[in-house]
Amino acid sequence: MVVTRGKTLDEAANLSPAAQEELMDRYAVTRLGRQELDAELLRDVEGALWRLE
Repeated sequence: MVVTRGKTLDEAANLSPAAQEELMDRYAVTRLGRQELDAELLRDVEGALWRLE
């Protein structure tokens, strides 16, 4: 399996400045933002009773 990751702003040339600003304002400091904006693979589930190890 091949995993390809890329941050949202790596593709900034394909997003309008308004779209970039909206995404950052909405998601910058959220868990979803870490996943979608920063291309971070979040394996743990918030609120889960057990953790993956």
